[in-house]
Amino acid sequence: MAIGVQQSDVWEAADALLKAGEQPTIERVRLHMGRGSPNTVGPHLKAWFRTLGERLTGAPTSISAPIPDSIAQAAQHFWDLAMNEARTQWQEAIAQEREALSKEREALANEQAHLAAEQKRLEQRETDLKAAIYSAREQAAAAQDRAQALAAQLSQSEARAQALETRLTEAADRERALQEQLHQLQGRHRDELRAAEERHASHERRWLTDLDAQRQTARKLQDELEEARKLASQREEEHAAALAQAADSHRQSEAQLHESRQDLARARQQITAQENTLKALEAQQARTELAAATIQQNLQERLAELNQRVAEQGEQMRVKDQQIAAQTDALSRLQLQLLDALQALQHKPAEKAAE
Repeated sequence: MAIGVQQSDVWEAADALLKAGEQPTIERVRLHMGRGSPNTVGPHLKAWFRTLGERLTGAPTSISAPIPDSIAQAAQHFWDLAMNEARTQWQEAIAQEREALSKEREALANEQAHLAAEQKRLEQRETDLKAAIYSAREQAAAAQDRAQALAAQLSQSEARAQALETRLTEAADRERALQEQLHQLQGRHRDELRAAEERHASHERRWLTDLDAQRQTARKLQDELEEARKLASQREEEHAAALAQAADSHRQSEAQLHESRQDLARARQQITAQENTLKALEAQQARTELAAATIQQNLQERLAELNQRVAEQGEQMRVKDQQIAAQTDALSRLQLQLLDALQALQHKPAEKAAE
């Protein structure tokens, strides 16, 4: 009749695995015994782990035989592996945290440098725009002064043209007076000619004499009339030339005034455009300053968060150091307990043999 796996069988197999430097597990215990199911071995192995501390604590402290070198080397090997693994994990965690902090600080420095450069560029652009607006205002003032000077010159030209028109009118009046005088002389001549013709019959010789005198007077008057006409024509040409010159000067003044007005209008448009640009720049600067303040606040918040994370990580590292120290103490105690257990296991076969 086959007997099932007993608790003592599992415990002996676990003790043998522990003595061989291996960690007792369900599969290793089953392989060591060559039989048993996981459901049967598992509860016995848990009971072995629960009573391991008590058995180690209650083991005799007197050692009649020295600890084998293989067991001591295995325990020291496990101890070194545990310490190296703990140190490696701690160093890797510290290196990763430091690298992350360095990257975040570098990103913060880059963002602050970019923000400072952008603010400097905006200040330079504002200075350039103010200088351009000041220059445009000076040009507009100069154009306005030129326009006022041209307007005064135009007023003077109009006054001269009006004076020339007055003189031309006076010359025309004098010409009309001379023509009336000529008509009067011609009328008198005709009257005298008729009178002479009436007196021709009785006073032929006197008539001829008077006729010659009248002819001479008529020729003289005709010459005077021709001279007056020539003088009037000359004066009319002079007045026409002066009037044309005044008209040309008036047109030139008007053209210059129109050009000055156009320059003034363009300068005003330029000033308006530059003022609009300045307003847009001021609005953009306000938005940029608001964005910069927001970015600065975000940077401060991120810096505070990073400082808090650094503090938390420092606290975590301190806790890890404490845990590592505690694990080191626990491993030291476990090593002592394992040595005591191994010594106790060495005495058990001797005790059984003595019984």
